Amino acid sequence: MKKIRRFGVTFVFFAVIAGALTAASSGGAQGFRRTAAGRDPDSLPPAGTVDPAPVKPPAADSFASVTVFAENFDGVGAPALPAGWTTQRTGGAPPPFFATSTSAADTAPNAVFTNGSLNSSNSLLSPAIALPAGMSGFRLSFAQTRNFEVIGPICFDAGILELSTDGGTTFNNVTSPAVGGSFTAGAYNSTVSAGSNPISPSQAWCGSQSTFALSTLSLPGSLSGQTAIFRWRAGWDNSGIAANPNWVIDSVVLTATIDLTVNSTADPGDGVCNPAECTLREAINTAASGDTIPFAAALFSTPQTITLTAGELPINKDLTIAGPGANRLSISGNNASRVFNIGAGFTANISGVTITGGRSNSGGGGGGVINNGNLNLSGSVVTGNTAAGAGGGVFCQGTGSMSIAGSTISGNSTTGLFNGGGFQNNCQGTTTITNSTISGNTASNIGGGFRTTQGDVTVTNSTITNNTALNGAGGISIGTGSITVRNTIVAGNQNNATIPDVAGAFISGGFNLIGNVSGATGFNQTGDQTGTGGAPLDPLLGPLGNNGGPTPTHAISTNSPALDKGSSFGATTDQRGLVRPRDNPAVPNAGDGADIGAYEAQVATAAALTIAGRVTTADGRGLANATVYLTKPDGSYLTVRTGTFGNYSFEGIEAGSTVVVTVVSKRFTFAPQVVSVSENIKNLDFTAL
Repeated sequence: MKKIRRFGVTFVFFAVIAGALTAASSGGAQGFRRTAAGRDPDSLPPAGTVDPAPVKPPAADSFASVTVFAENFDGVGAPALPAGWTTQRTGGAPPPFFATSTSAADTAPNAVFTNGSLNSSNSLLSPAIALPAGMSGFRLSFAQTRNFEVIGPICFDAGILELSTDGGTTFNNVTSPAVGGSFTAGAYNSTVSAGSNPISPSQAWCGSQSTFALSTLSLPGSLSGQTAIFRWRAGWDNSGIAANPNWVIDSVVLTATIDLTVNSTADPGDGVCNPAECTLREAINTAASGDTIPFAAALFSTPQTITLTAGELPINKDLTIAGPGANRLSISGNNASRVFNIGAGFTANISGVTITGGRSNSGGGGGGVINNGNLNLSGSVVTGNTAAGAGGGVFCQGTGSMSIAGSTISGNSTTGLFNGGGFQNNCQGTTTITNSTISGNTASNIGGGFRTTQGDVTVTNSTITNNTALNGAGGISIGTGSITVRNTIVAGNQNNATIPDVAGAFISGGFNLIGNVSGATGFNQTGDQTGTGGAPLDPLLGPLGNNGGPTPTHAISTNSPALDKGSSFGATTDQRGLVRPRDNPAVPNAGDGADIGAYEAQVATAAALTIAGRVTTADGRGLANATVYLTKPDGSYLTVRTGTFGNYSFEGIEAGSTVVVTVVSKRFTFAPQVVSVSENIKNLDFTAL
C-alpha cells in the first residue's frame, strides 16, 4: 500500500504567474496543490470542403489528480485528534469516542479508532474542506480495519461514510442520490438489518477486516466550489456485540480530478485548467508526469491555431500531447519564440499537431523544438520555423534520443551559418526517422535536410528532397556518430558547392535511391541506386502536397525508379497509413516490391482509379505550383501542387464516385469540373479563364 508523507493537515495553494507554478501560501484549508497561421493563398481549400479525417489519437486518460486534503493522524500525540477533526456520540454508555492510538496504523505511529457499545453511534468528522471550483470530480481514499457483528448474511453492527455540504447540518450517505458517489475499491459489503442500529437500514461496511485495506470513493464534479465535511459513522444495535468491536481509520486523502482536455486556443489563459477553459499551456502546467493531454473534439473538428503569446512551452515532465491531427491543429510560436522546449531527462510524446512559426534567437538552436530529453514525434508537421542556431525545425542535444515517425519536416531554416535546416542531431542517444518526409528546408551552412554530429541515426522508408544548404550537403550531412539509411530517397537537394544530397561516411541498409552520391561513401548495398554529379538520378517525385493521410508527402510517378524497387523492412504502411508493400505487376520487383521512400503508390484497381491532367494559362503555358483540389462525396479532399509544366495527378480514387476537381491560383481563375469516375482519367485539363 502506498504510504503518504507525514504532514498532518496541510494545504498548499499554488498560483500560476506567467505560466509558472509558484507557491503562494501554506496552511489553512483553502486551495490545493498539484502532487498555421500565414498559409499560402494557393494552399487554401475551396469553399465548402473539409480536411481529410486525421489519424485517431491513442486512447488516453486525460485527467490529472490534484491533492486537496490529506491526513494520516501522525502529527499529534495519542489520544488527541488533529486540529479541525471532531468526534460525536449518540446513545450507549460512555466513552467511546474516536481517538488516535498507536496500537495499529496504516502509517505509523497513529491511526484513529473507536470501540463500540450497545445501541450507540460514534462519529468522526473531518474539518471543513473547501473543494476547488471547476473540477471534473473528486476522489476520497482511506485505509480501514474493522470488527463489526455479523451472523451469517445478516449485518447488525456496521460503519458508513457520509458527507455534508451545508456546514454539518445535514449528512447523506456518500452513495445516496443526494451525493452521487460510488466506490471503486473497498466498497460497502452489506446492508444493516432493520432494527435498533442508529444507522439502519443503510448500505455499510460490516464484518471483520483484520489488515488495513484501502477504500476509494469517486465523487461528482458537481461538488466543485462547495465546502465538504466527511463523517465516518459507526453504529451498534442493542442485542449483542462482537468481541473487541472496533473501527480503525487512517491515511485519508482527498484529490480532485482535472480534465486536461484542451478546449481553448488562447494562451496563456488564467492559469487554471477547468471545464470552462483549459489552454494547452494550462494543461501542460497542470499535468503530472505520465499524463496525456487530448484536445476537445468539438473545437478541433475544424482547423485551429494556438498562437503562443507567453513564450515557448516548457515540458519538464514525462508527457503525451495527443493532437487531433496535423491538419486540425497548428501551434505557432508567433515568430517570437520556439514552440516546445523538452527538458533533460524527460520524455515527450507529441502527435497529431503542426509546429509552426517558431523562432529561436541569439544563437539558440531548434526554431520549432529543442529536445534536451527524449522526443517521440508522430503524425505531425514541423514547418515554417527559424533558428538563429542549429536545427531550423528541431534541435536534439544532450544525452537523450529522438524518434520521428509518419511526420513531415518542411520549410524550416537556420540563419547565421548554422547547420541542419530541417533538424540538427547532437543527441548522444539513438535517433530514428521512419516513414517521414524532410523537404524544402534550408541551412545557412551545411545539412539542408539534417546534420548529425553525435549518436546513432537510422533513416528508414523516408523521402529527403528539395532541401538546400549554402555550403554543402543539401540533403544529409554527417560529422561524427553514424547514419544508417534504408529504403530511403535522398535526391533533388541543392547547395552552392558540389555535394547536393549526401556528405560523409554512411551505413547503407540497402534499397536506397541517392540522386548524387558525390561526397558520400557506403551506398553500395543490395538495391541501392545512385547517381553522380554528371548523371544525377531523378526519383520523379511530385510536389509536396496532400496525397491522403494526415501529413504532406511527395508522390512518386508511375515511371519513377523508386517504384517497386525497395524493401519495406517490416513496415506495413507508408507515411499516409496506406498498405505497404503494394505491388505493381507491370514493374519488376527488387526486395519485397515496396516502393523506395515515404510514399507507397497504390496500384489502380477496379475500385481505385487515377485522375490526371494539366493546368495551363490562357495562352497554353503550363502553370507550376498551382494547387489542385479533389473533393470527395463525403466532403473530404486531396490536394496536389502542379509540377514545372503544370501536370498533376491523383491516385486511389474510388470507382463509381463523383468528385469535384478545382484549381486555386493567386493569379488565375479556373472553372471547377465535376467528374464521375468510372475509369482512369488522364486528360482532365484546366485552362485559365
